[in-house]
Amino acid sequence: MIGLALLPSHWNAAADMDWDAVSHRFHADPLLASVLTALCYEAEAHGASTAFFEHGVSLIVKRLADSVPPAADVRSPRPLSAQRLARVRAYVDAHLGDDLSVTQMAAIAGMDPSGFTRALRARTGLAPYRWLTMLRMERAAVLLAAGASVMGAANAVGYANAGKFAAAFRRITGMPPSDWRPR
Repeated sequence: MIGLALLPSHWNAAADMDWDAVSHRFHADPLLASVLTALCYEAEAHGASTAFFEHGVSLIVKRLADSVPPAADVRSPRPLSAQRLARVRAYVDAHLGDDLSVTQMAAIAGMDPSGFTRALRARTGLAPYRWLTMLRMERAAVLLAAGASVMGAANAVGYANAGKFAAAFRRITGMPPSDWRPR
């Protein structure tokens, strides 16, 4: 794999290119591979200032510009409705100790998993597992504040491994569960 850094303003073919779209895709292109390999050898032997190097980079920029698909009509997803969120939240609250899946939560919301994921993220700003972890840690914090042991709180919110629970709790609250005190 060979990488190439380009200054877009320097290359005419790149003026209106969506560089973000190009840079986040893998390009399995034999022409690009052979030109980049030749440029690598040329740069080692003669530096990056030869006409061959300039021409090779121009070919690459043109090829990349031609490979960018037209921008799709991207609409922001509709947020999960308050009613659906309340239904899912009630189900999750009642089953925090269970092995919950996105598919189950989506079914409770009456949606397919990918649509649910987009809608939940639009509503809460969180992906489903991140949202579920946050809810679990909120419940664990209440249990710990009420005097539950760390392992008792972990089990109550679906963690069989105290170490994983402690890591998740620290990530969400900023402190280990053994140090948790109500605020």
